[in-house]
Amino acid sequence: MINKYRKTLVLGIIVLFISMSVVPSNATNLVVKNPSTTSSINNILYVGGSGQDNFTKIQDAIDNASDGDTVFVYDDSSPYYENLVIDRSINLIGENRNTTVIDGSSDRDSSCVTIISSKVNLNGFTLDNSPWINAYGVRISQGNENIITNNIITHNNIGIYIFSSGDQKTNKNIISNNIIKNCDDTGLNILRSSDNVITHNIIHNCISDGRYGGGIHVSHGENNIISYNDIRYNGVGIDSWKSNNIIIKFNNVISNYIGIFTFVFYNIVTIKNNNIYQNIRRDVINYYINQSLNVKFNGNYWGKPRFLPKITPGLRFIYLFSIRLTDPYGYYYYLPIYFPIPIVNIDWRPAKAPNDINVIKHKWVLQKINISCYSILKSRSSLEFSNDKDIFYFLPDISILITERYQYNKFNLNLLIFLPYYYIIIRALQTITSDIGR
Repeated sequence: MINKYRKTLVLGIIVLFISMSVVPSNATNLVVKNPSTTSSINNILYVGGSGQDNFTKIQDAIDNASDGDTVFVYDDSSPYYENLVIDRSINLIGENRNTTVIDGSSDRDSSCVTIISSKVNLNGFTLDNSPWINAYGVRISQGNENIITNNIITHNNIGIYIFSSGDQKTNKNIISNNIIKNCDDTGLNILRSSDNVITHNIIHNCISDGRYGGGIHVSHGENNIISYNDIRYNGVGIDSWKSNNIIIKFNNVISNYIGIFTFVFYNIVTIKNNNIYQNIRRDVINYYINQSLNVKFNGNYWGKPRFLPKITPGLRFIYLFSIRLTDPYGYYYYLPIYFPIPIVNIDWRPAKAPNDINVIKHKWVLQKINISCYSILKSRSSLEFSNDKDIFYFLPDISILITERYQYNKFNLNLLIFLPYYYIIIRALQTITSDIGR
């Protein structure tokens, strides 16, 4: 009777989360190899495994899916030597990110995964072996509100490349809980894209020749948030180039060639509550063009306790004049000439101890539900099935989804009415799940 009550209460709690329209941070890793129950809400298409109607290629399943469907990929046939193109709003879910591998080496001109649609959820894969100049682990060139989470992205030229071109805008994406490593160029490159959230990622070893390449590069965008990432052993840890209203907070930026580099025109960059130290050349470099100092520092830890403000050097470039030049084809252009003036930035209240930055989020354990209930939840909540236990995990992601995602994207403030109930539910889960899964 108690177990039945607990199951009912857990399901009721999940339904309440759905009504709150919580944005997912992790989707699912499912272990049912021969599904016997299908959903009346959206279709689930299977790749690999032993099901009679399962697909053998991921792209074939994608081509047969419709908006809102889920393509679930088993690891039995891994690695999958494919270069995927996702042109519809689907959930592409791998069974286990460590063992479900998409190898992009079969086409030197294509990425492991190319997304040209909105509201795609990519979760649970290792994306490997696209090391060529125009090939990436994930390429998002069209569409908004895509979610890339819980993946291992390795041995690519660029791990994730998000860019807008012309009228094709690519904004409001979430990049979370990924391990991005061993890139020849950059771990995450965002070009002319705005309103993105980059959070809880590990980005390591994206460097060439000991100094080039980088962890995160943001250029010509605005309103991007970079938070709770662990960024180490890269060329430049975080590089912000001509980007406005960029918030860099609660990141570990440690042991890169350069920690944080900003190149500011008429923009605002906020750098606060990070751990920035042991970077080889310099922890921070700031360049300004013809403007006041719009990089704001506050509460960062610089490698040792500081009781006085932390001063970081930079340069301000003053425009003088332009020189008219002619290229080999007879076309002329103007080369601007600037005069550099040394300046300083000041972190007036540096942290006296390392900031507490939790990159890996806590997991709440709940009772397993059936495949039909999973299909209802798959696009709205954060589920992860275990390979060794008959349970799944729920990731509330309180700090990001509530304090940043809702306020940052200016959702209807009426949603905040649910906040007291949200915390009550979390407290209830601590009691309900204390003996589940043991």
